[in-house]
Parts: sequence; C-alpha cells; structure tokens
Amino acid sequence: MKILKDGIGHEELCNLIIPSLPIGFVAIDTSGTILEFNREAEKLTGYTRNEAVGKRCNEVLKSSLCDAKCPISEEFEQTKIIKEDTFLINKSGTRIPVSITVTSITDPTGKQYGIIELLRDRREQEKLEQHRDILISMFAHDLKAPVAIAGGFILRLLNGKAGELNAKQKTYLETVYREIQRLENYIHVILEILRLEAGKVPLSLEECSLEEIIEEIIDGIKVKAGEKKIKIMMQVPDELTIIKADSKQLQRAITNLLDNAIKFSPKSSEVYVKVKPVDDSVILEVEDRGPGIDEKDLPHVFDPFFKGKTKVEEGEEPGSGLGLAVVKSIIEAHGGEVWAQNRPEGGMKFWFKVPKHGGQE
Repeated sequence: MKILKDGIGHEELCNLIIPSLPIGFVAIDTSGTILEFNREAEKLTGYTRNEAVGKRCNEVLKSSLCDAKCPISEEFEQTKIIKEDTFLINKSGTRIPVSITVTSITDPTGKQYGIIELLRDRREQEKLEQHRDILISMFAHDLKAPVAIAGGFILRLLNGKAGELNAKQKTYLETVYREIQRLENYIHVILEILRLEAGKVPLSLEECSLEEIIEEIIDGIKVKAGEKKIKIMMQVPDELTIIKADSKQLQRAITNLLDNAIKFSPKSSEVYVKVKPVDDSVILEVEDRGPGIDEKDLPHVFDPFFKGKTKVEEGEEPGSGLGLAVVKSIIEAHGGEVWAQNRPEGGMKFWFKVPKHGGQE
C-alpha cells in the first residue's frame, strides 16, 4: 500500500474521505446489496450505516430508480452515468426530494463490480423553485394586468374618447403609450424566461430540418441585414440535419442570435451561420465581425438584462438585455448548452449544442 504525505495510506485516505463527503455516498454491489454508506446518506435516509450496510438498496433508498430505471439491472450500461431529480422515502416515511447521480464501478477490463450512488438534498432547491413559481404568478397577474389596463386607457385617450387632444398632449401620450408597450414586452419576456427555466412551458417536439429553419429565418431578416449591407453566409452539411425540437422556439433562439450579430456588426461585413452534426447532437454557430465583448463580461452575456460596454452600430436601438437570456432558456429547455467567445480575428461567436433526438422528457 502506497504511503502518502503525513503517513496516510490510500485505504486510510478513502476511509477519511467517504464519511466526510458533503453529499450522500452509497456503494452497492451487483446483487443490489449496500457495501458503503456515509454520514450524509444517514441524514437523508434516517438509517445508520450499520443498519444500511448489508441490506438491499431498495429497502433503504426507496427511490423512483428502484423500479424501471434500476441501475443494477442488466440493461444498465456500464459506461452510462444516470443523473435524475427524484425522491426517496426515508425511515420515518417522509418523502425527501434528492438529485441522484449513478455511475458503475468497473475494473480496467470493464468488469462491473457494482455502482456508486451520490445523493444531493434538494429540499432547499425546491423551496427556491416554489419562490420562483410565486414570482411567475406575480408577473402573470399582479404586474401584467395593471400595465395592460393603463395602456388601454391611454389608447382610448389617443383615440379621442375623452375629448380632442392638442399636438403636445398627443405627443406626450404617444411617448407614454410606447413606453408602456415596452414595459409590457419586458414583462412578457421575463415571464417566458421564468417559465422556460422552471419547465412550465412544454416543448412541442417534432422532427424538423435545422437548415430549413435557418433558411426561413434568413429570408425574414434579409431586409434588416440589407440596410447595413451585411451578407449572411450559411455553411451547412450536404445532407439535411433532422432534429427533434420545438421548431418555433428554436426559430426564436436562432433569430435572436442573428439579430444580435447584425446589431453589432459593422456595415458591409459578413455574418456566418454554421451547422455541424456531432455524434447524437448538432452544433449551430453564429459569427459576426463586430467589436466583440470585454472578456470579463463574457460569463454574463446570457444573464437577463445584462448589457455590456460594447456600443451598437450607429442607427441601432440598444437592446433590452433579454434576447440572449431567451436563447439560453430555450436551448437549455431542449437539453442543450450555449457558449459565447471572442474570435481571435475580431468579432463574436455564439454557438449552441442540442441533442438530435430531443432533450425534454
């Protein structure tokens, strides 16, 4: 046994690490018998280590994985890692929300000796999600209604329902009405982001061609690009990339990326849209030749209301800071990821990766 610094061996080190882990740790052999059980697992389940070790895992953990998704079953792939938000029933019968991560214990030859389950307590996270639901409800009812009512009355005034307006009154009311419409749009977008992140907007998944979606978007955005003499260049595979996605939501995400690229691109430049199938996923990239973003701002570009120091081109309206946040919410709702980086040659590159076969259960 190799001796580490301070005279601690590997076995002794493991005996120190496992009990000290800040998450539940359960080791299970191929027959489903619990081999190891740490302190956090004791707290979550209510069983002591002595009570748990030697018992069948479904007698102690009692989670949804114990049924059709049991990782001990023959169908479980040794290289697969299961991650799932579920619940377990503890010793006293209380339902405990947890995040479970499961991975196989194998030797270098691939022989399986069992599995490791990591348990994270989700009770605090569920409280936060409940607060988010309250916030969604507040936006949906307590904020939208008075803004809509105020806008309706101003529109009546503009239509002369309370008497004729002079030119100055009309100008003032038009300004107020325009700002109320903008506020109403902000509330709508924020509400949509919250619902997407909370999984409250079910995606209508269907097979669709990513290239056809992009072509339709480019046709619709050509006029805006043409005003700045910007060429939109499309680089796609020879064969159509068919994915299972919500085509309307995906169209919105790609449109937001292209709108952003055009807004920050100099006149007479190019914006590139690239599609790259990778295994069971597809990557879409949008590149511009604009000024890029300060490196310290990059981690925040997808945050709602974030506006970096990058100046928009002359004649462009500054954005709300919500467009890229919407992109992130839509892509993550599809089980995908988004990134942003500065191009070494200048400009920005935004890209996202989504599974071809749909990511929402």
